[in-house]
Amino acid sequence: MTGEGKTREQLIDELQALRLRVAEFEQAEAERQRAAELLRQSEEKYRNLVDNALVGIFRTNLKGDILYVNDTYVKMLGFDSAEEAIAGGAVARYRNQNDRKVLIEELTEKGKVNSFELETLTKTGETRNVILNAALEGDTLSGMVIDITKLKQSEALLRVVLDSSPISIYITQGGKLQLVNSQLTKLTGYSADEILGKRPQYVVLAEDRAAVRENAVKMLRGERSSPYEYRLVAKDGEIRWVMESVTSIQYQGRRAILGTYIDITNHKQAEQALDAQKELTDRILASTPNAILVIDKGLKIMLANQAFGKIFNLAREKVEGDLLNNILPIDGLLEAISRTMADRQFQSSLEFRYKVGNGEIILLTPIVPMAVDEVLLIFHDVTEERAREEQQHHIDRLASIGEVAAGVAHELNNPLASVIGYSELLLNRQIPQDVQTDVEVIHRNAQRAVTIVRSLLAFARLQVPQQQHLNINDIIKQMLEMCDYQLKVNNITVLKELADGLPDVLADPQQLEQVFFNITLNAEQAMSEAHNRGCLTVRTELRGGKVRTTLSDDGPGIPAENLWRIFTPFFTTKAPGKGTGLGLSICHGIITAHDGRIYAESEVGQGATFVVELPVAEAEGVHRESS
Repeated sequence: MTGEGKTREQLIDELQALRLRVAEFEQAEAERQRAAELLRQSEEKYRNLVDNALVGIFRTNLKGDILYVNDTYVKMLGFDSAEEAIAGGAVARYRNQNDRKVLIEELTEKGKVNSFELETLTKTGETRNVILNAALEGDTLSGMVIDITKLKQSEALLRVVLDSSPISIYITQGGKLQLVNSQLTKLTGYSADEILGKRPQYVVLAEDRAAVRENAVKMLRGERSSPYEYRLVAKDGEIRWVMESVTSIQYQGRRAILGTYIDITNHKQAEQALDAQKELTDRILASTPNAILVIDKGLKIMLANQAFGKIFNLAREKVEGDLLNNILPIDGLLEAISRTMADRQFQSSLEFRYKVGNGEIILLTPIVPMAVDEVLLIFHDVTEERAREEQQHHIDRLASIGEVAAGVAHELNNPLASVIGYSELLLNRQIPQDVQTDVEVIHRNAQRAVTIVRSLLAFARLQVPQQQHLNINDIIKQMLEMCDYQLKVNNITVLKELADGLPDVLADPQQLEQVFFNITLNAEQAMSEAHNRGCLTVRTELRGGKVRTTLSDDGPGIPAENLWRIFTPFFTTKAPGKGTGLGLSICHGIITAHDGRIYAESEVGQGATFVVELPVAEAEGVHRESS
């Protein structure tokens, strides 16, 4: 039926049906738009969730093209934007391309991987350790990546710390060993594979297990704070003593026990030996006739034997615990002790006189380094021995030096007189300046030779030196000027450290020059014979009211057994014909006559140092700068 033939009612019905269909379309469109908005919001929420996830999220294809990365991935690998990260591709991110090959093989075979560990590269080429969880759908690979670089570094550091520790360390969980360090495996003889998974009592001696369990429980409960000792049995059957502590910790998210112990076997054995040694030492100290002191780093007397109280007329109970200087205020003793404490290889000795009642004794005191910051002083009473030696030395010296001096005077005085006379005649003539300087040196040294002859005679007759106020630096400079040629031809370098403004000393200039000249020539000979060269350091300073001069060489040094004998007349270590043994004994006599002190310090292979100390002249405020 056409439209023209339809009735009015039919047309109205069709129009109403058409309106209904339009309304249905409009409702469907509204619902579609509403669904689209919900979908958009959901996608936006999902994208925000993905972009702000704490792990890196990515999607790539098997060719290596990156299809998507979230913000965490971008920041993890140091890119400025997702576009930059995508442009770089996935292949370049693998530090080891074999890791990518293995990953794709596993994904192809299994469809997914979990906790796949590999090393990836940042934008700047820095290596990061990551764990990968991924799935493969068709050609698309989707997954997430977790940065474990810091965890790896922490684990590596922990392992280094554990394995470098001298203490045995272990961790137990559920009563079984979960971790041991290399020191523990070294001590027990078991490898980590052999001991992990076993109970810690596995290595404890059977008789000690009950006590170890009881002490460990008390320590974990806080009922015991001090470590406990027990015996363990190594793989080879050896029994070792150890001292252990335990505490509760969290390990890999679970409660665990951390145990540490140290090997005290040697300490236990030493304790037994020490007890026996102490008994022996007590018997020796009680029976020895020599006075003995043990001094600590604070110069406090830790021990004094019975002989000390008898020799020094002091109560032993009042001595121990007091400062050494309060008991024995002896010049040079504290300094010698300090030197020995500063250098544990250095052993010095000191000889001194000590007034006891109305008398005086002479004591020779070796200073021997003991344990850390402790020294042993042994006081030998050598009063009678020194008296006999002095008497015999005096007799022998007078006889021998008298003969030598007479011979020297006879043989040298006439030629020396000629040298002096002719040099004076030359100096009175008009000669070139350079020649005159040489002649002056000849004349001065000839005069010095005459002085040496006189000194020999003076030594034999014990004459009093002709003293005058003088500056020690002047004497040093004059002496070095005379030795200059000899030192240079033997490749000896001289370092002068002469203090300015030194006060005068009262001394015989010729005799002092002789002392320093003798020491210098001895040093030159020692260094030349040792290594055909050397360095002599001459230093002057004011210390403790005395002018101190030290002459140090880098020669072979003096053996300890000869150090105390070098000032003895006629003692020499030189080859026959190269030394008489009089030089240093004359030096000792000269300095002693000047109320001074001369001594030597040396170690074999470390050179020798001679020290000359002279009292400051009595005239106060008189200081002369060295010329």
